[in-house]
Amino acid sequence: MYGKLFVQMYDGTLATAGPWQALVTFQQLLILANRHGEVDMTAEALSRRTTIPLDVLTLGLAALEQPDPGSRSPAEDGRRIVRLAAHREWGWRIVNYLAYAKIRNEDERREYQRQWAAKKAATLRPVSTPLDSSRPNLTDSTHVDVDTDTDVVNRLVTPKGGVTTDPDFERAWSGYPKRPGNAKKAALKAWTARRKEGVDPGVMLAGVDAYAGYCRRVKPDPNFIKLAATFFGPDRHFEADWTLRQATPTPSSGPPLETTAQRHAREAAALARA
Repeated sequence: MYGKLFVQMYDGTLATAGPWQALVTFQQLLILANRHGEVDMTAEALSRRTTIPLDVLTLGLAALEQPDPGSRSPAEDGRRIVRLAAHREWGWRIVNYLAYAKIRNEDERREYQRQWAAKKAATLRPVSTPLDSSRPNLTDSTHVDVDTDTDVVNRLVTPKGGVTTDPDFERAWSGYPKRPGNAKKAALKAWTARRKEGVDPGVMLAGVDAYAGYCRRVKPDPNFIKLAATFFGPDRHFEADWTLRQATPTPSSGPPLETTAQRHAREAAALARA
């Protein structure tokens, strides 16, 4: 079995208040639990499976069953585990297992999407034009890559107009779905903020490509297309799995939908007849 251990475990009362046997026991339960967070075993079976002495597990299980007013979660009065059946002395359910499993699965989904976007971006990124080291020229609009340590400015170029921009952003902007009131300056600000956070521009480029494809399928009202500043904002909509989203099918037959005006007229006529 596989179980992810969250670092918060080592910062809460389970670690700070003890006993240490409870922490050791809880780690084993997380690894041995089924997908529902249940460990349907006796303490003796746990000891045989983990090679941890029975007295350690017995003390740990008893502590995990106790209420904890200092717990982060109020569920079950802060207990970490509860019995599967009241008439049995063995078999437990981890109280917050499913909640943390959901967080784990979401983290894994985001990591998978990030890797997918990075691979796709690698096929989209153009070959950079190297700088002539003898005659550097940053006033040309040619796409260049200037490698420095960690500064995001290493991808910025100053065109002849004197406005600093990012060639990767320009590619993203040109491919972004058209939307009224879409402010380019605000979009660039959000893009630059993500770059300073360490986001690969290829990931955002791939996100734009996926979102543009989604909009081509769905054909939404232009006013409902996300602002680019929102798309590149802190919620990171560019990491969403737009490639798996499908357009809502349009009915091919049947009576037309009633408009608001038609409905009001129908209701007024019904009142007049009453």
